[in-house]
Amino acid sequence: MILIVSENTDHSTSEVIQWLRYYKAQFVRFNQGDTLMLRKVVISNQKNCKFVLSSKERGELDLDRISAIWYRRGSLHFCVPNIDFIQDQELKRQVSSHLKSENNILEDYLQYLLHSIPHIGTFATRGVNKLVLLDLARKIGIDVPDTYIVSESDQIDPNEKLITKSISEIFNPTTKNGDYITYTESLKNKPKTIRFFPSLFQTHIEKEADIRIFVLRDKVYSMAIMSQNHPQTAVDFRKYLSINPSRQFSFKLPNDLEMKLIELIKKPSLKLHQLT
Repeated sequence: MILIVSENTDHSTSEVIQWLRYYKAQFVRFNQGDTLMLRKVVISNQKNCKFVLSSKERGELDLDRISAIWYRRGSLHFCVPNIDFIQDQELKRQVSSHLKSENNILEDYLQYLLHSIPHIGTFATRGVNKLVLLDLARKIGIDVPDTYIVSESDQIDPNEKLITKSISEIFNPTTKNGDYITYTESLKNKPKTIRFFPSLFQTHIEKEADIRIFVLRDKVYSMAIMSQNHPQTAVDFRKYLSINPSRQFSFKLPNDLEMKLIELIKKPSLKLHQLT
């Protein structure tokens, strides 16, 4: 059985699952936010080691049944019990901290076991430091846009055409009024405030197309998205056009660039800075 770890709203995971169903492959999907409970762990010389967990959304999962794992995104966390019955607030804080530490050990052990099963992606490599990635890329000869992180408006050159984006990942808050998401945006005017939280700006490169690249083992798969001709998607293709979507097709990168990308993702210093 294939274990898929993802997020409930991830559309790409759902599309892959359609193919798994087409090929009649057995799978189970766990999403970040599922209510996870530990059922049993056995570490023994005399018995087979066991790790069994359950969630009210997915039921019981025995790792013995898992033959392969696709880690797409998100994380798995065990529930912390309700300790509101503790009246002493300082004691409650300390107990809560201790229970979280206990869960951290269990979650680390779960990741350790999952890593021993054939897999694509891991919890430990679920994100990269964008700044480290840019620095490593330029050092191996991949062109990168000039990048600035500043916290004062006078550090921004008004004559330079710039875009701005998150330093980490996109921000996708949910409120009672709806869901929101941050995009890459063109900087039309300097910020009005003199000082602000450190923010990332990059040289705005007029694109001929968006190229999205997927590297699996030593193979590179690329797709071109013709998003440059519509003002809604000219800066960020994710501002999706549902009525007249951008044309997409497979694309072949130059061989030397493909080799550099494979070299990049294998950099030990990149792995050391991946988010945990």
